[in-house]
Amino acid sequence: MNTKRIIYSGNFPAQNTSFFLDENAAHYVTRVLRLVAGTQIELVDQNGKLAIGRLEWIDGKARITEVFFVEKKKEKSSQILLFAALIKQRRWEWMLEKATELNVSKIVPIYTSRTIISLSAKKQNARLARWQRIINEAAKQARRTTQAQIIAPITLEKLETHTKGITLLLDEQNALSSWPNLTDQLKQQKPISIIVGPEGGWTQKERQQINAISVGLGENILRSETAAIAAIALISLQNKLAF
Repeated sequence: MNTKRIIYSGNFPAQNTSFFLDENAAHYVTRVLRLVAGTQIELVDQNGKLAIGRLEWIDGKARITEVFFVEKKKEKSSQILLFAALIKQRRWEWMLEKATELNVSKIVPIYTSRTIISLSAKKQNARLARWQRIINEAAKQARRTTQAQIIAPITLEKLETHTKGITLLLDEQNALSSWPNLTDQLKQQKPISIIVGPEGGWTQKERQQINAISVGLGENILRSETAAIAAIALISLQNKLAF
């Protein structure tokens, strides 16, 4: 049976052999995993530091004892940033989960002319909290040691201030266009930004507005979430071959 892994909020206390879990982590081990005292668990803090310890209970609080820190292999990261137009909730959340499993470092929701989802300020805060929980759960499942992040939705006018490195625009009008060779970019661990449009596709005005390399994924018309995951998988494969 695999050792359970949880995310520890903040950074581990320095040189401590025991510490109490924060409220969210304690809830996860008690209500979700239903772990009993004596269970060995792995913890990852916000800096990607990995620790192993044993769960015990003190006055109703979850404490980790017998802690030792693990010298881990550096997680190979391609620094993929995903900029994706908001789509229907179920498909959007599926994309968040799979993108996180494939090691995306940041996800930025975007509003486009054909985006059918609009969030009020109140609803946006609730959704962001939910999305980050989904991302955290996917990171645990994939046994990632780096944190993925999601931020509040932006408009296309602000896109260029957030993209980094080589920027790829997925566009069905360029279905058969070649992908650039990203080997050097990946070897140097420089960021790669992927921009994915809504189900209705890009308008001509948006194509002209976005400063990016236009690429395609073949003749089939893919759903937005499928296109995003296919593109990330292609880059992940190039990342594997680059080393």
